[in-house]
Amino acid sequence: MKKFLAIVPFVVLLIACQSNPALKTTNFVSSVEAEKEGTGIEIRVLDVEWQTPLFEPAGIRDILIEIKNSGSSIARVNWAKSSLNYNNSSYGIFLEGMKFMDAGKEPPVTVLPKGGSISRRVYSASRVEFYGGSWVIYPMAPNIQLLLCVEIDGKENYFTISAFRK
Repeated sequence: MKKFLAIVPFVVLLIACQSNPALKTTNFVSSVEAEKEGTGIEIRVLDVEWQTPLFEPAGIRDILIEIKNSGSSIARVNWAKSSLNYNNSSYGIFLEGMKFMDAGKEPPVTVLPKGGSISRRVYSASRVEFYGGSWVIYPMAPNIQLLLCVEIDGKENYFTISAFRK
């Protein structure tokens, strides 16, 4: 019984030190700007996850976007020509579903047929680290911009998706 009572404060301390739960998207402002109108590409921000780790600065951990192709041509989302921008620097993209050990490598192109749509959770490749025996994705910054490259008929079209906390 004494051993059990000695462990209880340690377990309570571990639970208290966990990251705060993610804030809801309603606590964020997001916008999408197209470099060129009339591409048939519609982009929406579905979710923004805020994280407050114990030993790291708080910030946006990831952004969930939906891309719809309502145009008359096949679209290709070129993640390798896209970037996440924060703290006055640009960083590569890491997508949900990629292997953690592949962070920093080019994500595969996403093909969107006419009328197709896809949702992707986007992280910064520079914030994926192996620490303490497991993979961790640290938050980026309070304000981020995702510069997204979508190729249609061989032409690059760029979209700027911005998100920041209210």
